[in-house]
Amino acid sequence: MPLIRTGNLRNSFAGFGDAQVAGVGAQASFGVDYARVHQEGAPEKNIPARPMLPPAEVAKDIWNRVYEDFIDKLIAKEGLR
Repeated sequence: MPLIRTGNLRNSFAGFGDAQVAGVGAQASFGVDYARVHQEGAPEKNIPARPMLPPAEVAKDIWNRVYEDFIDKLIAKEGLR
């Protein structure tokens, strides 16, 4: 059965965070690390990578744009610009 129907793939992408860091990481579900296999592939099982997460450089660019937008809105709200 496709992983989207069972929810196993979605459930194996576990979010994490604290005051210093946040992200998404793979977590084994039912003894299978669906997210990691999907992201990286499993050549020994002839499973190709089907990345769901962007490469690090793309993620950093997105984060920077989101952060800059947030800061710009705070500055505007305080009338500093």
